[in-house]
Amino acid sequence: MSANNPLSNIPPLGATSGMAPGGASGRFRQIDPVRVVRTHIVLLIAALVVGVILGAGSWFMLDRGMAQFTSQATLSVNAGMSRADQTGVTELSNMRDLEPKILTEVNAIRSQEILDDLLKQKPVREQTDWFKQFNADLEEARTDLEEETLRASHIRDTTLIRVSATTSNATDAQTIVSELVGVYLLQVENRAESRYDKDRVAFQRQFEDVVAQIELLEARIRGHLRDHPQSAMDQRNDAATQEVLFLNAKKSEVIELLSAAQASYQQLQQRLEAGDFAPADDEVQLIESSVAIQQLDAQLRQLRVSRETQIDSGKGESHPVIESIDSQIRHVELEREEAFDRQARSLFNAKVELGAQAVAVYQEQINTFEPRIAELRAQIEDFQRAQADYETLLRNQEALEAQRDEAQAKLRELDVLERRSGGITVELASPATTAKKSFPPHWAVMIPGVALLFTGLVTGLVFLRELLDQRVRAAADIKALNDTTLLGIIPNAGEDPSGKVPAERVVERQPTGLLAESYRQIRSAVLSKMDRRGYKTLAVAAAKPGAGTSSITQNLGASMAMSGRRVLIIDTNFRRPHQSDLLGAPESPGLIEVLRGDQRDPMQCIHTVDGLSLSLLPAGNTNGAAPELLETPAFRDLLASLESSFDIILIDAPPALLTSEAQLLCKHVDAMVLVARARTDTRGMLQRMVGQLDGQRADILGVLLNDVLAAAGGYLRQNFREFHRYHGKSNGSAAKGTKPSAVAAASNGSAPPSDRMKPDSEETVIVEALQDRDELEDLDDFDDFDEDKD
Repeated sequence: MSANNPLSNIPPLGATSGMAPGGASGRFRQIDPVRVVRTHIVLLIAALVVGVILGAGSWFMLDRGMAQFTSQATLSVNAGMSRADQTGVTELSNMRDLEPKILTEVNAIRSQEILDDLLKQKPVREQTDWFKQFNADLEEARTDLEEETLRASHIRDTTLIRVSATTSNATDAQTIVSELVGVYLLQVENRAESRYDKDRVAFQRQFEDVVAQIELLEARIRGHLRDHPQSAMDQRNDAATQEVLFLNAKKSEVIELLSAAQASYQQLQQRLEAGDFAPADDEVQLIESSVAIQQLDAQLRQLRVSRETQIDSGKGESHPVIESIDSQIRHVELEREEAFDRQARSLFNAKVELGAQAVAVYQEQINTFEPRIAELRAQIEDFQRAQADYETLLRNQEALEAQRDEAQAKLRELDVLERRSGGITVELASPATTAKKSFPPHWAVMIPGVALLFTGLVTGLVFLRELLDQRVRAAADIKALNDTTLLGIIPNAGEDPSGKVPAERVVERQPTGLLAESYRQIRSAVLSKMDRRGYKTLAVAAAKPGAGTSSITQNLGASMAMSGRRVLIIDTNFRRPHQSDLLGAPESPGLIEVLRGDQRDPMQCIHTVDGLSLSLLPAGNTNGAAPELLETPAFRDLLASLESSFDIILIDAPPALLTSEAQLLCKHVDAMVLVARARTDTRGMLQRMVGQLDGQRADILGVLLNDVLAAAGGYLRQNFREFHRYHGKSNGSAAKGTKPSAVAAASNGSAPPSDRMKPDSEETVIVEALQDRDELEDLDDFDDFDEDKD
């Protein structure tokens, strides 16, 4: 089939074995937002309407029962004259310098002192309904001002402070703001009168404290110089440093000698433990020249001369005298070897003792360096610490002198400022405004806002339900699983434009319908894979009952038979055999009788469907039939013998997750097709089934998604409509003179060649519709279709 066919959802042929890699399978499913919106559009519209109603009702109730009014005033904060050389009241060099001052004033407006003065004002106590509600309870009224009624804030990037009051009465809000501003400005004026006196006292105290600190610091500097003369300290520090360098150099030399002595001593110890006392060449000469060895060598020479004399006198090697001399020679030689070994060992022990003494001497020398080096380093650290203390004292002296000079300058400047300015830093920028409604918001804002909020909540719940839904509903859910390939989809029978028809034998009874076309799509995909790989046996299995495995097996077999293949269906569902009911064949004898040996010739148990090259081997008498029959060599031999008589062998298998037959069949068949029922099977169930069956002999070709609703996929509806348009053309052509029986005959190859070539046959019209598929690409609705969105 063409990949552009509106019903086609068949991916290209994947790897030659195993399942093609799929997407990652997680807890949340991948969803198509457009499909979800289209599926739930009625609910979303209803949610929008309900949201509008809720917004209107909420606004009406809040406006009648909880309306709030807000009045506000603005204050301007001036920096004043911070220097004596300024010519104006306000000079802002940097907004950041003034911001702490503004924030301080904001806190002052909301201070307890200002609020207490506000509550004492007669207009507030006698003319406002706000104050009357507290029954003269000043504590409760002040708490309400702090937490609910009053607001004071700095307007960013300006020198302004906004003061506002919010009450249920418009007049009360304006009265409270007006009185608050008056109380606060009066306090600012009173504060300015005494500010310079307080500042002068503060600066004078600061100046005196700094002078006292300077005097104390100068005394410490003099004492430090007396205890640590600078020139003597430098000389002593240099001498100690030079001595440390010299001692470190000597120590390094001794450490190297110690390392060499330790290495030599370690080698001697290893030889001592191994019993290796072999002397060096010079030591051998020393041992050889010893008196004991010389005496033994003289005896050996005498004995050898005596032996030669006796031999010359005619005595043979076996003469007693010769043998006695040889015995003496051996005895002396042995004594010489023992004497040599004793002297070599004695010499080796002397070397070991000397090595140990050398290591001890070097180690003692190193130990003598350490105390002196530590003493010198401590002296150097004391010198450096004294120098650092001295430098710190000098820096502190400079800092205190700078503070003293700054305090003197402040005092002089304060005298000038006091003569030039009154120092008022806050003034009224705009008086209290007429109170305006601040709550609830305007209906044009609140009603759309509530409607959008409610609609968004419903939309979020819809998408959350879609994300958490584990059921397989569309082709995209199959593609999202790991190690799965989607072979095709089979629509719900109600989606067939020809009318609601039973799914059983729909390929034979309604060959021009939507379901029959879906089976042709699947047939092409399955046969393409099987032919390329040389497969002949194909098992069809689902995860659990009710997936439509038997009906799919029969319709797929009929579709293959119509393409000219010799097809055999074998019913291996011993628990619930159904193929004999679908095809109207007797239940027995069948597969069980053949496997048990009750029926020798399996061809006598095979029934042929009239008008099709489709045959059935029923399950047989299933009473007491064990699934192990499918694991016997008889079943393997049966399949081998039937492959020579049929092109395709379809096997209707029981549910894979409930029974073991599917796993047994995987050992004998060439390939398997898995069936999933939309809106019933879950992704986890399919994943477990794939994991359970994959890795066997059978090659899992892919998954068929059965009973798909157009609404579940969203994009399928347009595809079904396009098929219906072509379906209408085929019906019109068929009405001119071609009977459905002729279509069936042409499909299975039993009609004459002349009949098959008639242009007005329904089968020919469908083929032409599929070949003219390129015309659909110009339709705007079909542009939404692609494999990823299925």
